[in-house]
Amino acid sequence: MLIGDKSVKIAEFLLKHGANIEAKSSEGGTPLMYAAYYGNIRILRLLLKNGAKIEARSTEEGTALMYAAEMGKGKCVEALLDGSANANAKNDDGWTALTWAAEGGWTDIARILIKHGAKVDVRDKNRSTPLMHASEKGKPVLISLLIKKGARLNLTDKEGKTALMYAAITGNTQGARVLVKNHINTMIKNIGGITAFVMAKKRAHKQIVDLKKIYHIK
Repeated sequence: MLIGDKSVKIAEFLLKHGANIEAKSSEGGTPLMYAAYYGNIRILRLLLKNGAKIEARSTEEGTALMYAAEMGKGKCVEALLDGSANANAKNDDGWTALTWAAEGGWTDIARILIKHGAKVDVRDKNRSTPLMHASEKGKPVLISLLIKKGARLNLTDKEGKTALMYAAITGNTQGARVLVKNHINTMIKNIGGITAFVMAKKRAHKQIVDLKKIYHIK
């Protein structure tokens, strides 16, 4: 496979002899998408230089930028954004590159995307935000970054869940701590009438429940 070879010379040879730069795999992936996914920055730059469509879509409406963000390939993310990739493009599930970065816990990728105009409170089809994805299992530093860049703490998804509830469900104590320290509303209830701390208690996530005492929450 071209991208697997990681050989610029082979890629140059193929392009010179008429290889289709927009050829798609069975999943609708283009060479640019595979270069982004695997972090092959040299081939990615070559493809861009030779006119690869930066906003081409896979079968699931993914873009090269989304694949680079999903896999934490910072150099590829920067190259694509420098090539005017749309930082706010969405796939079939409403996920943007920032959603993928938040899901993967890629703080540096998130920082780059936000710098290039990625919307911090973008919603997917479940009305989840990057902060919610990060709170589910992400690093505290990523959660802090999103908050610092303007992520609204008290937004809720389709089920009425806040970012704190995402942390409570999975037992992400450090993430929950950051949210509580930043004064998230702990009294919000989901559509079932349950608060984040009740969720944590039901799942025996004692360290999260203990945050109530530590931060003097009623």
